[in-house]
Amino acid sequence: MLILGLILTFTAKIWLNIIVFVGCLLYLLACRVSFKKMGIALLIAFPFALGSWLSFISFSHSYTRAWLYATRIYTYFSLGALVTLCYSLKTVLLSLHQHFRLSNTFVYGILTAVGMIQNVKAQIKKIRIAANMHNQTLNWWNPMLYLKIIVSCLNWSDNLAVAMTLQGFSNDYPRTETYHDSISIFQWGLLILLALVCGGLAFF
Repeated sequence: MLILGLILTFTAKIWLNIIVFVGCLLYLLACRVSFKKMGIALLIAFPFALGSWLSFISFSHSYTRAWLYATRIYTYFSLGALVTLCYSLKTVLLSLHQHFRLSNTFVYGILTAVGMIQNVKAQIKKIRIAANMHNQTLNWWNPMLYLKIIVSCLNWSDNLAVAMTLQGFSNDYPRTETYHDSISIFQWGLLILLALVCGGLAFF
């Protein structure tokens, strides 16, 4: 994803953006990603692509550059979807930790925060119910709601820090790794082949 993204950054070929975009969609279909998720990803990319297209039409009056950057945004979104839609966040973070030495604190902190999303949602409901009992309505635009959420999260952060310390967690000491992500020779070969093909189409 990173290599193809860098190659596309330094090229100015609309057809290459379209080829990579279609290739990403075919890979997502091969990974059996639901059409709903793919549709949502494409809808999220639409305002960014439209804004880029309109800005180049308005200021540079170049349809070629407008379509180039609009298709490039969709291509970047599709490359990102290869990671975010095909693999879980835990798999991605642990793989980055193993291959790129990402910090233990960062990896497990993100996983802990994601794992607590349901707890945060439940806490928001409790806060709003408690406010209703005092004849108060905490709407989403009320800053008091967010203040109470932040206070609750600060209390949870202290409890999590104590729990991690009791479990022997420390970012400065080695840990026993139970997750192993091996990259096969075929995967390395596929990476080199894609980089050579895309680079050759881009610069020759």
